[in-house]
Order: sequence, then C-alpha cells, then structure tokens
Amino acid sequence: MRTAAQSQEILELIGQTLFGQKIPASEVWNRLMITKNPHMLDPLQLSAQYGTPAYQQAVLEQIQRGLTDPRNDELISERLFNIDMARRSAGIPSNISGITTPTTHHFPISPDIHYRNSYYKTKNDSIATPNAPGGAVVEFINLPNTPMMDWDLPGPSHPEQEATNVASLGDLEDVLRSYIDNHPEANLQVYQTPGGFRAWEVGTPMTTAQFEPRHEELFTDPIHAKVGREAHINEPNPERYFVNGVPIDPPGHRARISHKPGRVDWVAQPVFRMAGAEALADERSKALVRQLHDEPIRRHYLGTSGVSPDAMVALQEHLPYASQTLQKELRRRFRL
Repeated sequence: MRTAAQSQEILELIGQTLFGQKIPASEVWNRLMITKNPHMLDPLQLSAQYGTPAYQQAVLEQIQRGLTDPRNDELISERLFNIDMARRSAGIPSNISGITTPTTHHFPISPDIHYRNSYYKTKNDSIATPNAPGGAVVEFINLPNTPMMDWDLPGPSHPEQEATNVASLGDLEDVLRSYIDNHPEANLQVYQTPGGFRAWEVGTPMTTAQFEPRHEELFTDPIHAKVGREAHINEPNPERYFVNGVPIDPPGHRARISHKPGRVDWVAQPVFRMAGAEALADERSKALVRQLHDEPIRRHYLGTSGVSPDAMVALQEHLPYASQTLQKELRRRFRL
C-alpha cells in the first residue's frame, strides 16, 4: 500500500508530465520584466536620512514583508505559462497558468515622505509577453504636504477622461498666470512630461484637503487629484495600510519618478518657474522635491546636462502656443 507521501509524488509526476515543470512566480516575473537596476530610490537609505525610529522600523518591516511574500513562491506551470504567452502574442486574453502580478510595496519614510514601487503592465496586457515590451516596477513618491499638479494632454498616452482643458503650453501658461494672480504667494516649478505637464508648489505647504479647491481652479487631471486624496482608512481592511500604527500610504501629492514600460519616457523635464509677487519659499518642500524628484530623474533620464533631447523635441512643438515672453525665455534657456 502506498503512503500518502508516495501518492503525492505520483500526482506531482503526472502533473509535470501534463503541464510541465513548475517554477516560482518570482522567476517568471524576473524572466519577463524589464527591470531597472538600481532602483531610483532606496527606502533603507531614505529611512536612515529622514526617518524617526518608528518610521525606520516600519520600513524594515515592509522590506521583510516583501522578502517573505508567499506570492513569490507560488508555483506556476512553465508549459501553461508559455501557452498563455503564445495566446497573448496573438491578441487572445489568456491566463490558464494563473500567474498574478507582483505585489505593490509601500514604504513610510517620514510623516511627509512616502515611497512605493508597483508593477506596471504593458498597455493592453496584465503581464509581459516574449514578443512585446515587458512590464516594469514603477516608482512613486508621495509628499503629503507639498502640492503637486498634473495635466494630461489629449493623445494616445491618456484616455479621454484623463485629458483636461489644458491642451497646450499656451493654455497652461494662461492657467498658471491666472492662478498666481489669485494666489500671489504661489511658487511653482513647472515640468514637461511625455504626456503633458506637471508642477510642484514649493511655497506654502498644503495637504490634499487644503489644496483640493485649487485643482478645479487649475484644471488639473481629476483622476490624479482623486488618487492623491484617497484615504484608505475608509476601506474594509484599513489595518493593511498601517504598520504598528504608522500609515504606509496616506493621502498625499503623488508623482511617478520612473518610466512607464514600453515607451520612451524621460518622466519630467524642468522647463520654467512661475512665482507670484509675494512668493514664499518653503525650504522643506524645495529640498524634498529636489532630492526625491528632480535629482533621481536627472540622474537616470536627463544626464549630466539635465536636458533630454526627446523632451526638447516635444517642447519645441509646444513653443508656438506660448506667449512671446515665455518663448523667448525657453529659447534662451535651452538654446532652441
């Protein structure tokens, strides 16, 4: 009579014959993803620089959770996964292997700095295929007290509902000039992105709740604004958003700092500043934007010159829509 262990071994042999060798999910992800090495930001280094003991402990626990995540060790049939890939390459949705996407990791660096990295899929798929650009781990910062604005232009990169009334550099300039007329203390750093524009307010610190009325005034992307103000405390299992009482993903002003997979992406090119007559400068906000947003993007995407040639091509296309004053400033600064 066979023992239970012997019966299990026989079943496993039959399964391998039918479905092929099983491999850990982490091996599948590593094989197919476009990886960035090293990451833009190191949560341990950030924690040592900015964190209190409670936040440093929370970061350590989040790292440990990632290392011991049971989903890393889920066994996937290599043969079934290859069938999925062949079907997806032919445009047929398929997930008979049952592969899932990697877990999102949240790191609470300090009360006013949060960082996360998430797997981002390719445009029309949930995971990479051998014949299509792979997915990638994409990195984000969340600065709860430093307002960030986002404008997506109409085009292939954004669904219609994400596009705003700002359709050109000239539109943005008009909106921002009106804004600083109404808020002379404003101090804005403006960037061009592959799909539009973004700006940081480095003057008066404001939470998402405090800044909320200004999003309508600025015609920003409503989806981005909504994501920023979401409070997970209202969800069915809020405890998963806390580590020993430390919030790991609170409402805040969020910005992607690494590229999306499958497209040329220089993330954010600084283009100009716009400040009101009574402009303030919050040193903490300026430092956080410089150290956690500007410098990593420059280092990984803009090079020593701090200027992306691809960004300059896009900027030149926008120049005719800007005022003569702004055109002159940008041509002088970037030698266009």
